[in-house]
Amino acid sequence: MTSPILATLAHLRPGVCDRRKFPEYATARAARLRETAYLLRGDWHRVQDPAQTTLAKVYVAWPKIEWAEAVDAYARKVRTNEFLG
Repeated sequence: MTSPILATLAHLRPGVCDRRKFPEYATARAARLRETAYLLRGDWHRVQDPAQTTLAKVYVAWPKIEWAEAVDAYARKVRTNEFLG
């Protein structure tokens, strides 16, 4: 059962909170995340886990960031924090 708030948001902007769009996003961005991770780490063996963690965090935040149309910015921030932390 959909909550009334989500139903209202979906009515205002079709597709909001639609996690079905995430696999397409992840597929399109995964290679770039790994490439940038390599530039930050300099080692291909150390980039897969942080790249996957970045995508996992983007998935969790998807309803918020898709609504704000800030998916790429959020992913860049998470990725950078993963490598700095």
